[in-house]
Amino acid sequence: MDLPRTRPPLRRFFAPPGQIQDGWATLEGSEAHHLRVTLRMKSGAEILVLDGEGGAYDGRVEETDKDRIRVRLVGRRDADTESALDLGLAQAMIRNEKMKWILQKATELGVSEIKPFYTPRSVVLSRKDSSCWLERSRRILIEALKQCGRLKLPRLSPPVDFNTLLSEVSATHHGVLLWEKPCTPFKEVLEAVSPGSRIMLVVGPEGGFDTEEVAGAARKGLATAHLGSRVLRAETAAVSAMAIIQYRFGDLGNPLPGPGSTSSNLRRDHYEVS
Repeated sequence: MDLPRTRPPLRRFFAPPGQIQDGWATLEGSEAHHLRVTLRMKSGAEILVLDGEGGAYDGRVEETDKDRIRVRLVGRRDADTESALDLGLAQAMIRNEKMKWILQKATELGVSEIKPFYTPRSVVLSRKDSSCWLERSRRILIEALKQCGRLKLPRLSPPVDFNTLLSEVSATHHGVLLWEKPCTPFKEVLEAVSPGSRIMLVVGPEGGFDTEEVAGAARKGLATAHLGSRVLRAETAAVSAMAIIQYRFGDLGNPLPGPGSTSSNLRRDHYEVS
């Protein structure tokens, strides 16, 4: 039996809501450069436009200028690739490449919010470097969003000091701080979390938290947990714990949607050609 002919998947591009209106999307900056220079796409090319707030649009390239691309939107996809779990990651600032990797994986694992913070053992940025870091990090989140098929971009906050972070987390989330020293097993801590809770995972720097920092977190009502007998690197601990939480309370490991479901409208890699 002859298999149906297929064509390559639609390339995904990002345009914030302010650049989408009246049936048109405008790609600018690195998105426009990627389409025009890297991929050498021309007028008439079909693409998928994501707005980072849940919108996914089928589009056709109409105008390709040097710094901006105009895309006519021909339809909106109703797709659901977001986890119902409100999971946040509070990550101490660590070395650039490792932090970049954590941002990517947090996006792939469905985290809704990322809160960087400083401790005495973490990497500290100047005010100028912090602004540049936020801009670069947002680009990392956007690229990860396009790669994994999510529709909503995780919220990214400017780095704050540890005490400020604790106050923010204790007011809004069920906070879980990871510590490599003897404390409550992660499995037991999760058993005390009510389904539907907003969870904030707090992961320290490469040198870990000190005893006073952990005590301060406990005074703010955060639970302290360890992941087992082996000491994990900061980035390993963050990704492992996010995956475990998403598996227990979210959508990691759930059956894939069948043909015709709303999620499959975005996940499919090709389209049949009649």
